Amino acid sequence: MTSLPLSYRRGLCGVSFAAAASLCLSPVVARAQSRANVDVSAGATAASNPYLLDGPNTSAVGVNLTVRPSLAVETGTSSVTFWGGLSLEEFFDKYGLDGSVQLGAAGEHRIDEKTTLSTNVDFRSSKSAARQFYLGTPADIVGQSQVPASSPIDPTLANVAGRSSRLSVNGSLKHLLDPKSSLVASAGVGLTRVSSGSGRDYRDSNFGLEYTRTLSETTSAVVTVNGGYANYLGQRAGDGLFVTSLVGVDHQLSQTLHFSGQIGASIAAVESPSGNRETTVAWAGNLDLCDKDGRGSACLTGTRATQPTSFGGLTTVSSVGLSYARTFGPRDTASVTAVYARTSQARLPFSTGLGRRSELVSVSGTYRRKLAERVAAFVTPSFASVNDDQSGRRQNYQALLGVSYIFGRTR
Repeated sequence: MTSLPLSYRRGLCGVSFAAAASLCLSPVVARAQSRANVDVSAGATAASNPYLLDGPNTSAVGVNLTVRPSLAVETGTSSVTFWGGLSLEEFFDKYGLDGSVQLGAAGEHRIDEKTTLSTNVDFRSSKSAARQFYLGTPADIVGQSQVPASSPIDPTLANVAGRSSRLSVNGSLKHLLDPKSSLVASAGVGLTRVSSGSGRDYRDSNFGLEYTRTLSETTSAVVTVNGGYANYLGQRAGDGLFVTSLVGVDHQLSQTLHFSGQIGASIAAVESPSGNRETTVAWAGNLDLCDKDGRGSACLTGTRATQPTSFGGLTTVSSVGLSYARTFGPRDTASVTAVYARTSQARLPFSTGLGRRSELVSVSGTYRRKLAERVAAFVTPSFASVNDDQSGRRQNYQALLGVSYIFGRTR
């Protein structure tokens, strides 16, 4: 029997742990309401450079099979969501068969009237991180459930030649201090591995506190402090502590439009090859502008903070994201997701080449039309681009045309 790769096995173990933990949050599963389905899609694809390689003759035509199971369970005080995705892609004449995996679990449990516990686990593994890692968890996978955000994904993985795998486990505890204020404590751990000499494996951990104070019916003040530690496997250089402090506001602009913005600073203390620690300070912030109604949503997000990266060590990462989803009548839906991320120069440009800047652009859109209750046809154009100081810019234009069938509950 052929064994799964180590990164797959670790991811499965992590998600299994999350499943057990989430079920512990729901002791009355017997009385729970549940929804389960499996979305199976197959189609033909054409790509100009699917693995963002250097050189000519990178275009290919192939077929794609994707399986996306999901399970949502709700009780009076708890909710648990499991989702997954297996995408098998076979390009003719070159590249061969490639498999990308995403597994996740999220749980929320209301301990009492004032306290809520949330958990989130996410595992991703792909040879093409630029096309698979950064466009989030599709809403149809989790049945429109509210899934807590996982830790930021390293944008430099899009520049790594070979398979990249990321496992993250996060949890938070929210407590209402009084009718106008609340405190959220969060913690998480992560492991990133790359099968390439151009990147570095690392572990990371984080802890955060967020205090919110209601100022009016539509406005709240928010203060957050997040700290973390990065440990690069097999080396001391690059290991370091990082702390980000932010202050800002949440404001409900209208019945459907919400704004959240914070600004502050990130401080990093990084270990140099000589054993000394170098300290740097950079400005940080985040932005969230989202419009949601009964037919769909449109959201703009932006972040800037210090975090570990596989290509650049501990460095400042700036990113902007855009998501749009809309239902047009009873049969048609459309969605677009776009991500732009850029790293600053590494805190310590190691002799191994980790000091270069990296840039990522990833855009994907899907138009879907229902042919029957369980059958839909879809087209998905996408674009991905990576750029760094040494290899230059590589781009991929791709289109996928196919049909999907849903097993299980559709509503």
